[in-house]
Amino acid sequence: MLILITGKPGSFKTAKTATLAIAYLKEGRSVYTNIDQFDYDGVQKLPENADWRDTPDGSVVIYDEAQQFEFFQYKGREKLSSDGRVKELETHRHSGHDIILVTQSPSFIHNHVLSLVGSHYHLHRAYGRGFADVFLWRYAVTMPDSTGAKNKAESHEKFKPDSKIFEQYKSTTLDTHKLRVPPIFWKLGGFLVFVVILISYMVFGSDNPFLSAHKIKDNIDASTGKKEQHTVVSSQAASVTSDKILNLEVECRKGQNVEKPECVEWFNKLTKNGGSVGSDKLQIAYNPNKPYDTKLPDNYMIQVNDYPRLSGCMTLSSGKLIGIDQQGNYMQNITEADCRKYMNGYRPFDYSHQQNNQETNITQSKINGVTSL
Repeated sequence: MLILITGKPGSFKTAKTATLAIAYLKEGRSVYTNIDQFDYDGVQKLPENADWRDTPDGSVVIYDEAQQFEFFQYKGREKLSSDGRVKELETHRHSGHDIILVTQSPSFIHNHVLSLVGSHYHLHRAYGRGFADVFLWRYAVTMPDSTGAKNKAESHEKFKPDSKIFEQYKSTTLDTHKLRVPPIFWKLGGFLVFVVILISYMVFGSDNPFLSAHKIKDNIDASTGKKEQHTVVSSQAASVTSDKILNLEVECRKGQNVEKPECVEWFNKLTKNGGSVGSDKLQIAYNPNKPYDTKLPDNYMIQVNDYPRLSGCMTLSSGKLIGIDQQGNYMQNITEADCRKYMNGYRPFDYSHQQNNQETNITQSKINGVTSL
């Protein structure tokens, strides 16, 4: 068989060839080659004139850098060679020979020789990796590095040479290849890091209710009622505390409960705050000339009789409208829009107003008058 092995310098094509040669030797076949200083038992040099026909039948003849042999060189448009060493390759299998041609590119080899190739191995070592991709065709491929040719390859395998194989011969080139990471991989890595950081922020650091983990949890709790249950429990706890205080005020006034620990503690707090057991009313000292100096106990209970109600609006020096309650205090949370509405006659209804007797009589008279009509 005529075998063609191609590949760029440093693609391990000589290492691949030496590996094949050793395998042939182990099969008991004679190997002839011009591989420089191929130091392995049984390997012999090419005969004079590099004529494979001068080797014994069944021999394996290897031509390293085959393009340097004149009879193998590309001759332009010459399709058939007149050299006997090429012409008789057509019948080399009759003598049991296997011929291996090693070169960098098929374009360096004569067209006649390429037409006789039975196996074409092409080695490609990308980015200075420690192995080569080996593509195999059962014919010579003129452009083995093309994507189309690689897609049509009969097989594709990885070849990682044994480190000891380099000790068996002298390489024609010094291996200076170093592993190179393509720029696209660096960019892809940077993009992936950015995506991870972005997702981490969105899940753990963002307030987005659809992306943030804690916001999603809050939404789930709200939909299942857990959050409401927590609020209800807290409300109930506050209510229990308030009820407990009210119960102490009632229960501790009873003679049979005076010596109970909780009542003793309640009396002590009451005394400390200046309160009195005898009356429900809080008595304080008040000086009308110093209304802001009035001091109240830290803890006391009052009954709410009124609350701030909008009773008017005024314009400040800045031109801003502001609401005023029934005591003449500013109501800063009333909007200017509500003030305008109030001043245009739209008064809010007073649900807490209690009518006196005079108002009740007037209202009743109006109702009776309407009825009499």
